[in-house]
Amino acid sequence: MTTKNNFTENNFKELSILVSLYGLSFMLKNNETQERKFFEYTFSPQNPIGLEKELLKIFEERSILKNSFAKLNLIHHNRLNTLVPKAVFDKKMIKEYLKFNIKLLPTDFADFDELTNLKSINAFVPFVNINNIFLDYNKQINFHHSASIFLKKVQKIRKHKTNLKLFDVYINVFKHDFQLAIFKNEKLALYNHFSYESIDEFLYFLFFAFESLELDEAKTSFNVSGIDQQNEIIKNLNDFTSNIHIITSGYQSQINNFILS
Repeated sequence: MTTKNNFTENNFKELSILVSLYGLSFMLKNNETQERKFFEYTFSPQNPIGLEKELLKIFEERSILKNSFAKLNLIHHNRLNTLVPKAVFDKKMIKEYLKFNIKLLPTDFADFDELTNLKSINAFVPFVNINNIFLDYNKQINFHHSASIFLKKVQKIRKHKTNLKLFDVYINVFKHDFQLAIFKNEKLALYNHFSYESIDEFLYFLFFAFESLELDEAKTSFNVSGIDQQNEIIKNLNDFTSNIHIITSGYQSQINNFILS
């Protein structure tokens, strides 16, 4: 298990955590000064029980996590989700929507986020055991799926863009997976979440998605987050297009995390 950014301050009243099976990223926020502190732990891919054990270790190391926060946000990062048009969504059928994309257990709990601007619902399966750990210290938590946060942040970026091209591509890169959103003619044409083990595998999934939409490079803007200009993925994408915009956080931190920024 690796960690970054050791500190002992405890004057932060808001905590946000990105939870995945291969790591946890934390952002502490002081709402009075707007100061933010970031730290993360990475480990070998786990199952939900292994993830819980890793989190309990972190609780022993970071006593600040046992505080009762004024606001606590858990963001579940997994591929256990699906987008449903709001017009046809029925809360009672939530597991039926998910069954089209993922294998569910009878005991799985499902919830959803509303994506108002996209007129969609993001149905997902959270890590319930992780929610329960934080509920031991906080009476209330907010939990969402990372796809919801990603798409909402992308929508905010697009609001400030002028002269949008026919295709507008957003790629959010993590160590073991990436999120992909492609807009065409102002509408979300594709959202997907891919796991990868090599750059070749990353590029295969990416270009397969491009081909499925008959994407025209000359009529496309490419936006990448989660990595910097020196990353090998960017170097490979530069062979395909020079029209790449790197999305960076406005906050000073040692982790590049678009979801928490």
